[in-house]
Amino acid sequence: MRFFRLLLSLLLMLALLAGCASSDAAEDASTASPTSTPAASASGTSSSPAPEAAGETGEASILERLEAVYADLDRSELPRTESYLWYEADEATLAELPQQLVLDTPEAYQFAQIIRNYLYFGGNILEDFDASTFLYQPAAIQTALYHTAPLNTSALIEEDGSYNTDHILGLLCYREQAEGRMPSEIFSVEDVHATFAALFGEEIEVYDMDHAPYYYYQTEGIYSRVGDFGGPWWVYPMILSIEETDTGAVVEMIEVNALDKDTPTQISTEEESIDLSADNFAEATAHAPVLRYTFQSTGEDSYILVGLETIER
Repeated sequence: MRFFRLLLSLLLMLALLAGCASSDAAEDASTASPTSTPAASASGTSSSPAPEAAGETGEASILERLEAVYADLDRSELPRTESYLWYEADEATLAELPQQLVLDTPEAYQFAQIIRNYLYFGGNILEDFDASTFLYQPAAIQTALYHTAPLNTSALIEEDGSYNTDHILGLLCYREQAEGRMPSEIFSVEDVHATFAALFGEEIEVYDMDHAPYYYYQTEGIYSRVGDFGGPWWVYPMILSIEETDTGAVVEMIEVNALDKDTPTQISTEEESIDLSADNFAEATAHAPVLRYTFQSTGEDSYILVGLETIER
C-alpha cells in the first residue's frame, strides 16, 4: 500500500506538470500571434482549433494506468523456506529436549513443545484471555508470524543483484529498500492465517494490520519483517502441572532459558542467571510468574489455545 500511494503521488505530480506545460505552451502561442488572419477576422472566428472537451481524449486516468501496471506484474508464487521456529512433538525431537525438572513425563515434554509455538522471541507476549474475553490480536498475530515459514525471496534477485521489478514482490522490495526499510523476511498472508488457525482455531477472524516489526501489505498479500531480533534467546517451558479435562488440558509452566539437554537450564533475575536443578528449582523460581494454558483438543495430540492466565507470585 505504501508503494501504491507513492506511485499514485508520482503520477499525479507528472500529470500536474504536464498540465502546467500545456498551459504555458498555449500562453506562448497566444502571445506570439496577437492578431488574427484576415480570413479569420472576416468570419469572426479564430483559426486555432477548438480544445477537446475534458474526458474526450481517450486517455486513461492516473488510477486506471496504475491499475494496469499492477495487472501486468508477475504474481507467481514463491517457494517457502523451512520454518525452524515451528516446534514438532515427534519422538526424535522430544528425546533431545532439555530435561523437565518438575514433571519428568512424556506428556510434559510433549506440552513443552506445543507451548513453544505460542512463545515469541524472548518469551510470551500473549495477553490473558478466556472464552468470555477477546483474544488480543496484535500479540497473537505477531506470535503467528514468528512461527510462520517465510517466503524464499532469492527468486526475486537478478544476476546483477538487483530486484526483478516485473514481479509484484520484487517491486515491493525495490521500493522498500529505496525508502530505507528493506524487508528481512516476507510472509504470505495465507500462510500467516494458517498458522494463526493452527494455534487459536479457525473460528477467530484475523484482522490484518501492522504489528512492528511486521508490516502488512494488502495489495501484495504479504507481511514483511524489518530488522532482526538478535539473540540467541532460547526460552523453554518448564512444565509444573498437567490437568486433563473433558475438552483438552490445563497446563501450568514457568519460562526458563535452555537450548538442549546438554546445556545448563537457567532462570535470569535482575542480578544474575541461576543454573537450575531439581533440587533448587522451587526456591530459584519462587517469584517467577506461572503461565496457565487452557487447551482444547482438536484430535490426537493436537490442540488449540482457548485460554491463558498469568499468575503473579
